[in-house]
Amino acid sequence: DYSAWDFWEPDTDSDEEPILPNTPEFKAMEQDLLQRSAKREADLRVANEHRALGNEAYKKGDLKTALNEYNKAIEARKDIKAFYTNRALVYLRMRKHTKAIKDCTTVLD
Repeated sequence: DYSAWDFWEPDTDSDEEPILPNTPEFKAMEQDLLQRSAKREADLRVANEHRALGNEAYKKGDLKTALNEYNKAIEARKDIKAFYTNRALVYLRMRKHTKAIKDCTTVLD
């Protein structure tokens, strides 16, 4: 019987007070959120620059430089799967199949 649920109200005796927009805690949390967002955007720009350099090196056949650039891109942003597939392609061309498989598995997971 779930009829009692219709009359349920949240506990008003909660130990924690809500964080309101005008409190120092809220302002600190908001500042932290903005800083983290700015860092992620900056990291993405850096990662994309390294990916572009890696792509250019790959086109020229400079696999070692391409690998280094893709590594830097992944270091900046580990959550972008395209960087792993680019690096896997370099590993395949270098005949480092185990490392290529590992990167492909990372993308699929």
